[in-house]
Amino acid sequence: MGMDHMMGMDHPQVHGMLIVGEETVYLSHLPMFHHPHDYQVILEVTFTNGDSDPQAAYVEDRRQTQTSVYTLEPEAFSLPGLVSTDPQHPALESFRGTVYRGHFERGGRPILKDIVVSVTNVVHFRQFKPNEGLPRQLAYLFFGKGQELFMAHLIAERPPDFDQIMSVKGISQDGTSQEFTDEELRQGVPVVFLGRANKPKNRIREGELLREGTLQVATGGNAPGAVVQVEAGGEFYFEKGDLSF
Repeated sequence: MGMDHMMGMDHPQVHGMLIVGEETVYLSHLPMFHHPHDYQVILEVTFTNGDSDPQAAYVEDRRQTQTSVYTLEPEAFSLPGLVSTDPQHPALESFRGTVYRGHFERGGRPILKDIVVSVTNVVHFRQFKPNEGLPRQLAYLFFGKGQELFMAHLIAERPPDFDQIMSVKGISQDGTSQEFTDEELRQGVPVVFLGRANKPKNRIREGELLREGTLQVATGGNAPGAVVQVEAGGEFYFEKGDLSF
């Protein structure tokens, strides 16, 4: 893509987002491999709306219904505008949207309409580059804050692949619990599971214990290449149809 796209010059579109998190709210763009939806994006956000507290209302609804999938239907905007460095087109800091219980394009129910979504941090932003091929091994990105830890499947550069978001129960190394700092998680911590091919059938399952997660960046006292054990929690979202072509 040309620099115009990286400077926020995409035509505004509706970019649906998965919502996870309670203490801190995160949005994960629901991508496809065709432009302008060919981006994997994870955002840390807050929900506000005048005097009301839509963030608390969303959390309460999630706790009451125990629903896994919540989505956001935002107003039309340009995804590259989130990371614009052009003074003529400052980075997008907020937009409006509607929160749905369920998938907003698949029969979800709107529960919070026309709220303000403020972007407090861009955890991950990557446009797919189809010439770079498919990764051979399964890779995920850890993100979160405090006691809430998630992992997102790092989507390949071209089809077929899959989108998946899960919670993480724990991370350990040689039997000792490991924690990432909030600052490390602000940028996401990538991990590769060696010897596990990057295919939907090989995805991480709820409650699975993975013994060979290889960190791709330095974290705390760990150098890149350190091996950790990961205990998966529940699955919030899995989709392969939108990324099959």
